[in-house]
This record gives sequence, C-alpha cells and structure tokens, in this order.
Amino acid sequence: MRTPCGLRTVVTILEIFAELLGDTFGKVPCYNTIENWVKKLGLSVYQDEQPCKDKKFAMVVDESIAINGQKLLLTLAIPSEHQNRPIKHEDVTILDISVSKGFNGDDVQGRIEEAEKSAGNAPDYIISDNGHNLTKGITGSGHIRHADISHSMGVILKKVYEKQSDFVEFTTLLGKKRLQYHLTDKAYLLPPNMRAISRFMNMSSWVFWGNEMLDCYDTLPEKMQEAYAFIKDYESLLKELQAVLRAVRHIEAICKNEGFSVMTESVK
Repeated sequence: MRTPCGLRTVVTILEIFAELLGDTFGKVPCYNTIENWVKKLGLSVYQDEQPCKDKKFAMVVDESIAINGQKLLLTLAIPSEHQNRPIKHEDVTILDISVSKGFNGDDVQGRIEEAEKSAGNAPDYIISDNGHNLTKGITGSGHIRHADISHSMGVILKKVYEKQSDFVEFTTLLGKKRLQYHLTDKAYLLPPNMRAISRFMNMSSWVFWGNEMLDCYDTLPEKMQEAYAFIKDYESLLKELQAVLRAVRHIEAICKNEGFSVMTESVK
C-alpha cells in the first residue's frame, strides 16, 4: 500500500538515503525542486501522444462545478474491460482538460472528438453522469454511453424522496437546527452539513448521525434530549434510509468489484 507524503517529507526521506549512501548519493534537492519535477512530469504525461493507440479503453467525461465563473471538462481513459476490482489511480490516463465558462452538448462532442484523436483510438464506450450537456455530447459523438453507477443511484433516491413530506420536513428541520444551535453548548451534537450539490449522492453522513442519535438518545443529558427530541419523531424515516443506503452500497460494491453484466445484474 502506497501512502502519499508532502514534499518536505520527501526531502527528509532523501536525506536519510544520502546519509546511508554518502557521497555516491549526490546532493539532496530542496522541496521546490521536487515540486517542479512533479509538475513537469504531470505535464509530460498529459502531452504523451496517442497513449491508448493499441489499447481497449473507455472514456470518462465529467464537468466540474463553476469556480470563479469557469468550469473544467475532464476526459479520462480507463480500461474498458473490468479488472475484477475497482478502478485504481494507476489505471487512469488523462486525455483532455478544457476550461470554459460553460460547455453545451456541441462543446462536449467536440472535446470528445479531440480526446479520441489524442488517444489514438476510439473508446469502446463513454461513462458520464446524467448531465444533459454530457448526454447530448456523447450521443452526438456516436459512442455508447453508460451512466455512472453512483450518480444513477442518486437519481433514484432523488425521485423517491425529493418530494416525500417527512423527508422534506426532516431535512429542512436539520438545517434550521444547525443555525439555531450553532455556537451554543448544543453544537457538539449537530449533524454533518448536508451538501447543496449532489445531496442525494451524499446522504450517508447525516443518516448515520441520525441513527447514532437514536441509539444513544436515552443516555444523553436531559438538556440535550430536550434539544434533540425531534429526532424521535423521524425514527421510522431514519431506519428506512439506513436500510436503503445499505442496499445502495451493496449494489455499488458489486458493480465496482465485479462489474455490471448478465452475471451480476440480478443483484446478490
């Protein structure tokens, strides 16, 4: 297992080697020099010509959120045949990085076509979330599109719960309690913040919090029980969401570890 470390730590490691090897090791570079090496290596890898020329690969296309009025459209290559394990960092090749105020379907199609040229080969298929511009661009490029499993599960959860009355009431109440109890002696029990973007892909933390609060409620100080008594009103919802998220994680684990096929489509 490889553990990442900071640039100054790299210098410390090199100093240990220098101490052991003596003059044959040479001069230990400073951390700024190592940073420059890393940046140049990253650029060199990105500029490699036709990295997928003789490979079977799939594209992954994704668009970032807006940062200072700009968005990034990233196109990656990964093995198209399942590796009997989840994708690793070392499996990924960067094909294209584009920055713009926005990307419509035609823009996405154009970047896919450019990425295909730089890859040196056509992808077997393309993976994306359900963004309309990405879907349109992939369809326009003539390639098969597969939906990202995590986003797809999030879409299903959104359809079920987005307008369900008890879910809306509870999530709204959690937001109010965060404001009400913030910077008070009750704040240490507050739930994790709910994400505004991709909320239904990132429900685990506050659902886990809710169920933990239910389990320990009777052991809380009386003042805290009074402050968080509303949790008991939504016990059935929290238990249901806990079971649903376990099922979602089970499906995702099968797809990521074994792939989605006729062998795994009837989920175990």
